Amino acid sequence: MPGRPLVGGTRLVGRHYFLAAREVEVVVGWGPGATVRNVKIRYLDSGETTVRPFRGLTLAPRGPSKPR
Repeated sequence: MPGRPLVGGTRLVGRHYFLAAREVEVVVGWGPGATVRNVKIRYLDSGETTVRPFRGLTLAPRGPSKPR
């Protein structure tokens, strides 16, 4: 049905990831089929919520880059 949001990613709800050095929790995710393209996240340090692409969330915090 056109205009209807594609809901999926229920296995991600409640999982914790990092966006840069800030820990976030996935509130809801959606995208076509079994893939998740966008997520609503909640920052654990402030409680603020936002919608963003799932791409860019990591399992470990990003630290300073290592010199080569």
